[in-house]
Amino acid sequence: MQLVDFLLAIDGRSSLYAPDGEFLGLVSSDFDHPLSICNSQGLHGSNYGLASIRNPHSMYGGTHGLHSPYNPYSIEPPVIIYQNESVLQVTTNNYLNSDLPIVEPDVLLGVLIIYGAERAIQNRVISNYERARRSNAQFISSIINVGYT
Repeated sequence: MQLVDFLLAIDGRSSLYAPDGEFLGLVSSDFDHPLSICNSQGLHGSNYGLASIRNPHSMYGGTHGLHSPYNPYSIEPPVIIYQNESVLQVTTNNYLNSDLPIVEPDVLLGVLIIYGAERAIQNRVISNYERARRSNAQFISSIINVGYT
């Protein structure tokens, strides 16, 4: 399975944890989920959340954070947990000696954000189509004086 396919398969069903046990968010493309790492207004997806890898000033974000995936020297970056197993390490440290596969944080976030945006657009299109269909049916019904359900 390719990395992108795997990330989409675990979307919304896996979590990001720091090695100190801190929950860093739900690995989810849902922009509105309060725990999602893609929710730019949430604790785990914002640039100011203390437990967010996107906060450049926390120990879990930025290039100097002790457990930050953006710290190229971090020897203890966050891991993705799926079905109670560590499955990926999230890091920019190319020299990390680990048994786990590595995903760069921007790749992880990029895949989730693109997928989330695609899904949001699809939902909006479907919603607009349904609304237009109902409006058209009501309009036609009113013209020919037939009951609409």
